[in-house]
Amino acid sequence: MSSLHQNEETSHTESIIFERSSPEKKTSFANMPVRDYIEKRYEITKSPNDKRLYRGLLLSNKMKVLLISDSTTDKSAAAMDVNIGYMSDPDDLPGLAHFCEHMLFLGTEKYPQENDYNMFLSQNGGTSNAVTYMDQTNYYFDVTPDKLEDALDRFAQFFLKPLFTESLTELELNAIHSEHEKNITNDSWRLRQVDKSSSNPNHPFSKFGTGNRETLDIIPKRKGISVREKLLEFHENYYSANIMALCVLGKESLDDLEKIVVNLFSQVKNKEVEIPVWPEHPFDEEHFQTKWYIVPIKDLRNLNMIFPIPDMREHYNAAPTHYISHLLGHEGEGSLLSALKARNWCNSLVAGRPASPRGFSFLHVFVDLTEEGINHIDDIIMLTFAYINMLKKEGPVEWIYKEYRDIAAMNFQFKEKISPQAYVSSVVQALQEYPMEEVLTAERLFPEWKPELINLVMEYLVPKNIRVQIVGKLFENIADETEKWYGTKFKKDKIQPEIIDKWATSNFNSDLHLPLKNEFIPTKFDMKQLQPDLDKFPVIIKDTPLLRVWFKQDDEFLIPKANLIFNFVSPLAYIDPINCNLLYMFVQLVRDSLTEYAYAAHLAGLKWEITNSKYGIMLMIGGYDHKQSVLLEKIMDRIVNFKIQPKRFEILKENYIRGLKNFGTEQPYQHAVYYLAVLLAEQVWVKDELLEASSYLTAERVLEFIPQFLSKIHIESLVHGNMTMSEAIDMVHIVESQLTKSIPHIVPLLPKQMILKREIKLEDGCHFLFEVENQFHKSSCTEVYYQSGLQSTKSNMLLELLTQIISEPCFNILRTKEQLGYIVFSGIRRTNGVQGLRVIIQSDKHPKYVEKRIDEFMNTMLNHITTMSEEEFNRHKESLAAQRLEKPKMLTSLTTDFWNEISSQQYNFDRANIEVAYLKTITQEQILQFFKEIVFDETRHKLCVYVISMAEDGAGLITEKDNEKTDETLSDATITSMKTIDDIVSFKISQHLYPLLKPFCNIPRKEGYCMSQKIEKPILSGQRIKTRKRDEREKYDPTGFRDAILLGLEKTGNDLEAISKYLDSAGSKLDYRRYGEALFDILIAGGLLVPGGSIAQDGDKPVKTTACVFEQPEDMESMRNFEQVFIKLMRRYKYLEKMFEEEMKKVLVFMKGFSPKNRIKLARMTALWISNGSVPPIVLSVLINEHLVKDNLALDFLLEVFVTWKQEKGLPSLMTALKKGGIEGRLMEFVPPNKRTEEYFRSVFEAVGLADIVKLHKAQASQEAKRDLQQSLIDDLANKRSMKDIMLDVKEMAQRSGIPEHEVIGLIWSVVMTQAEWNKKEELVAEQAVKHLKMYTPLFDAFTCTAKSELALLLKVQEFCYENMCFMKVFQKIVLLFYKTDVISEEVILKWYKEGHSVKGKMLFLDQMKKFVEWLQNAEEESESGEED
Repeated sequence: MSSLHQNEETSHTESIIFERSSPEKKTSFANMPVRDYIEKRYEITKSPNDKRLYRGLLLSNKMKVLLISDSTTDKSAAAMDVNIGYMSDPDDLPGLAHFCEHMLFLGTEKYPQENDYNMFLSQNGGTSNAVTYMDQTNYYFDVTPDKLEDALDRFAQFFLKPLFTESLTELELNAIHSEHEKNITNDSWRLRQVDKSSSNPNHPFSKFGTGNRETLDIIPKRKGISVREKLLEFHENYYSANIMALCVLGKESLDDLEKIVVNLFSQVKNKEVEIPVWPEHPFDEEHFQTKWYIVPIKDLRNLNMIFPIPDMREHYNAAPTHYISHLLGHEGEGSLLSALKARNWCNSLVAGRPASPRGFSFLHVFVDLTEEGINHIDDIIMLTFAYINMLKKEGPVEWIYKEYRDIAAMNFQFKEKISPQAYVSSVVQALQEYPMEEVLTAERLFPEWKPELINLVMEYLVPKNIRVQIVGKLFENIADETEKWYGTKFKKDKIQPEIIDKWATSNFNSDLHLPLKNEFIPTKFDMKQLQPDLDKFPVIIKDTPLLRVWFKQDDEFLIPKANLIFNFVSPLAYIDPINCNLLYMFVQLVRDSLTEYAYAAHLAGLKWEITNSKYGIMLMIGGYDHKQSVLLEKIMDRIVNFKIQPKRFEILKENYIRGLKNFGTEQPYQHAVYYLAVLLAEQVWVKDELLEASSYLTAERVLEFIPQFLSKIHIESLVHGNMTMSEAIDMVHIVESQLTKSIPHIVPLLPKQMILKREIKLEDGCHFLFEVENQFHKSSCTEVYYQSGLQSTKSNMLLELLTQIISEPCFNILRTKEQLGYIVFSGIRRTNGVQGLRVIIQSDKHPKYVEKRIDEFMNTMLNHITTMSEEEFNRHKESLAAQRLEKPKMLTSLTTDFWNEISSQQYNFDRANIEVAYLKTITQEQILQFFKEIVFDETRHKLCVYVISMAEDGAGLITEKDNEKTDETLSDATITSMKTIDDIVSFKISQHLYPLLKPFCNIPRKEGYCMSQKIEKPILSGQRIKTRKRDEREKYDPTGFRDAILLGLEKTGNDLEAISKYLDSAGSKLDYRRYGEALFDILIAGGLLVPGGSIAQDGDKPVKTTACVFEQPEDMESMRNFEQVFIKLMRRYKYLEKMFEEEMKKVLVFMKGFSPKNRIKLARMTALWISNGSVPPIVLSVLINEHLVKDNLALDFLLEVFVTWKQEKGLPSLMTALKKGGIEGRLMEFVPPNKRTEEYFRSVFEAVGLADIVKLHKAQASQEAKRDLQQSLIDDLANKRSMKDIMLDVKEMAQRSGIPEHEVIGLIWSVVMTQAEWNKKEELVAEQAVKHLKMYTPLFDAFTCTAKSELALLLKVQEFCYENMCFMKVFQKIVLLFYKTDVISEEVILKWYKEGHSVKGKMLFLDQMKKFVEWLQNAEEESESGEED
């Protein structure tokens, strides 16, 4: 394979979703003289398939900018590339550029909070990342389109005024070091550093780019170097506008994008930095003609031949290295790879130019060696030079150039979109390298044929310039040197002159020749005519005992490509470890045998893949549709008529066994993920079992297994793209005919042979622990999993919203602040229809300690969610909605979405829209309750996996004393309730299994197939072919259903009783389950509704009935009478209730398309439906739609609903429903933005007699004000503000919001009591409580100026002590403290004792206070007596 560009990424800041919201007033730039800041504009050459608009800019500060306007985008994105990387690190501070990249995320002068940028993005559907290369540093993000300008404002500060605070500099050093520790056992990083370290030590190429604690902390401190000062200096010296390139993609017009960019980025200083170039090569004669024998961590065998070549990037239109890479890396007949494989020396080969800095470059030929191949290194190199010399002798061949030039032009013409973030981050790098006008075409099109440049590069490919790296475990005994930074062992040898001479004269070899012309290049690019009434989602067009075919003709991307997926399902696939191994080997052998033939298809844009799974084999073909049938026929022929080459079998078997053994060296977090899957899967063969069964793996057994497997299969397939239905059937016929022709006795599977695998259901109230040791990594890993249950629309959205809310705090607290490790992840685990929340942390600390920190984090999240403002909660909902509704950018992505629904047998093809509709109805109370249930409830289901490091300095080897300290940090409850899993099988036997999910729609499961092999006939209507009657599935035909219903309703006239009777009886004949929404369309509007709210037509006339809401009189008696039609219908068919709720959400969104009269009727009927429980009040929230609100339609409708409701059911019923539906706090959102004032709100509601709603709104606003005050107090305490300032803030907020003092004191008590981590032991908590509260007595005193406030505080103390068991005996001590510090007076204490106390713990607390009260009373009597005397 040829490879033009292999990115070397020094580091990524974690690609975890970030969040932060800090509302800033936007700078006004409407009147800025934009032209004064722009030196030049550029037109950009783009693909004919690219509908986006482009504009290039050179700002006056010399920053290069590419603007991309895409009015259809659902994500905006931006990237900044700074033309400086780690090769510009100071010699005494390796890793400084990388450290600078990390620090820019952690606060700027304008946005000083360390997670502001990350939190803002997270709350607005965004993510971000950054990479430090050798000579570039790339920063990028994406965000919801309406937040692009705010995100860019934060982003721009990175390059204007970062803080580099001292405290965060110290903290982030830990992250840098953790990142390096993670990479120490990664062979790719190790080999790359050996290459660098072996170069000229005075050349910047030799630098250690990542950095670690030694280079950025220990050594600098020893030398008296301030790393923070050096960071500031590095940023000041190198972060200059003239070496920066910016790419911004948004919905805005090019002119608006230009204004935004000029406003924000023209302020970046041009320091006239000279872009560094390194024309001197890091390797010279001293380094050439050498062999490096390198010892890997994994059991690898590689050969890398490296040649120095000149930097040819200025010749990008000719790309001479592409010609050479194309041929050296070719995999077809006559190629170097084919010759090496024929000799059983290698498995794969890659040739190409890796990413190189400005000034010099390399060409690599990388070979994956067999056991035999590693003993033939010189022979392989000899054969490589034979191929090179053959190319030199032939000279550059123009037809080869023209062939790949034309393929490149074809790919460019039909170029598809990729995600905005990936797009801008790649394009921005090209901005640094190529002329602005050609930034999209450079290295994608090759318009120039310059054979002289090819010859120039070929001159460097000679033995005297070669460096050879050989990687293998067998070199452990001879390695005599160690690389400094990663500890890689190696041995260096000089190649003997006679061998160099021998290679130089390596000439003709009959196995080597130039490739043949590519017969797979497509010549037809016509778009197939779209079918009339095209289905939006895949439909079944063929269904037999052997196979089922799903089809969807593409009507979105409109490119000449298609994707085919065939899943060959068999119970033999995973019946035991032996069969699992046999199937795996079969797949590997098929793939290997087709390499030579299929490579031409790969070059011509035809992709294919064959894989194995628990269920069988999956074959996928994608790309240009013209010649897919040729490739499919060849692959199927190879599958059904397979012949094994014994030697290749042994090589691939050895590869497989080596891969199983190498699993132990994978990262600890990968082990945690793997073992959790093993524990929870119904059936799984672990690596050790597969390894043990490999002894039964023989070529003979594989040959016996293939026909057995193919004779017991069912094929589920999907055809999606530029194909007609008949063409799709023809493609499937290729598969079917090849199978039936070669395998004469195919037996259709029994229903129970096609049941999907299930998931372990953890027992209620469990806390399981599974521990496993790892010998390779210093880091350990902790995975904590809270199983939440089966997937559903509701549970999916609750879980996704929960992870959205906690993901950024998880990263910020556990990684940035606590520095537990570089890898910190929180997210969802979903498999086999079951899901849960998981947190994964890879850390050098013991997993016991890490689990404790995760538990504490969960406790903080409980308060975080409880006290979260409604505004912030809604931002999270909107952020998640934006992410879920982001459309696939490529045909393949949409195919994958469809296939996921088919393979999981869920068939919820419109999942995103359906789930987001539910997401919008979720309340804060719901999410809090859900969080409590899965994490804190006594029935919660918790499973932890500890991967404990037993490597040197690993957590598993800490001293016994240290272990005792770690154990002390765990609560007694954690230790006593945890059950250790000692045996996986025994554990699984002890647990139940979850049931399988039911399909979303009424499509039979795979296991529902009949056994009949009756020959079918195609149906001309094209929906599917029928088998037995009970399995028939008609085409989804809402129009036909409508016509049948309308015909029946026409016969009933206006007799409502007759209408109900007809609908009752029709349900047994017509499929209400399938057409429920269509039925409600008719009963509400009279006919089928189309987007926008109009009635579907036949020809020029709407097809409708008068038996509907819209045709009823407006009076309430008529409305109530017609409501009975709905009540009776849903009483008879209960399943329609949920459909009706979904229908109402759709109908209300379409409201703009209805006439004013019909809107009034719908509002009145909606009031009846909601008040009588037919639909929940939450459906009204869909009215909060930008257009409905703006046009006053939402408010008018709401008022009509409320007025009707009040008349029909009374005000109390309305108020209760508003609270239950979560609408009470959102009433202002129904008001048009330009009228959104309290005065207007009051006037419109009072005008229609809804003054009580205004009071409810005010009460809700008051609750919101209380939450804000509480959060402000929490923030002030966290920021350690003075008590005086805190009191002033609280008083000001309370006065402004009208919160009375007796309510303020209750809020203060609640916040103060959350500021401590209370001891669980009663004898210790009393002293702790008194000491803690004593610090805050001035605050309590300031807000107990009245007897009412004092009593309110006393009742809060009583309530708290009653609800917290360990405080039961502390009540009297707290009251005594408040009495002594004059917070509570004796009069109030006596009043509380006599009559003012709560019933909660009444007898206990009165008994505690009895003696103190008696003392107070005696003291009072003595005082009165003294006065009398």
